[in-house]
Amino acid sequence: MTRPAAWVAKYSYGIYLCHLPCLWLCLYVLPLPFLALKIVVAVLLTLLISVLSYHLIEEPSINAGKRLAELFSTSQSNLITEKQAVG
Repeated sequence: MTRPAAWVAKYSYGIYLCHLPCLWLCLYVLPLPFLALKIVVAVLLTLLISVLSYHLIEEPSINAGKRLAELFSTSQSNLITEKQAVG
């Protein structure tokens, strides 16, 4: 996979979630004079929000989920070991 494709894959969920609100904001709300400028601003805003949401929301949530799964699997393993020792 090429570097740009890997980058897009990493942030694709954020891009998917925020591209429509960014397009709407830039095309209909912001008083920018040229369509090309509106599109460039929409793309840049989409990318910025996607990267920020990944690093501030997605990545911490993924890491918390991994820690929780590890904690749960460790406690389940300990419980099974205790039952085998008793039984």
